[in-house]
Amino acid sequence: MIEDRSDDTDNSYEINVYPNPTATFIHLQLPAWAELVEISSLDGKLWRKLDTPQGGQIEIEVFDIPSGLYLIKAQGGKRTLTRQIFITR
Repeated sequence: MIEDRSDDTDNSYEINVYPNPTATFIHLQLPAWAELVEISSLDGKLWRKLDTPQGGQIEIEVFDIPSGLYLIKAQGGKRTLTRQIFITR
């Protein structure tokens, strides 16, 4: 199988999330193609939705989200990446 990655840059398929676990905020390092970030609980409830038109590094406050395991989804074009984050109190 041949996969065309001619338009990709280094780490174009990665989301770096830290600290994990966290209680107050998270830092995300997103690929340039990421246009939208969502944080949702495992039952599907959407807690955050942020436009990120050029990817890059962002900080998101999570101090008001209850303890538990959450999904962070980055979307752009036809691409989607998902990571898990644990929020503690």
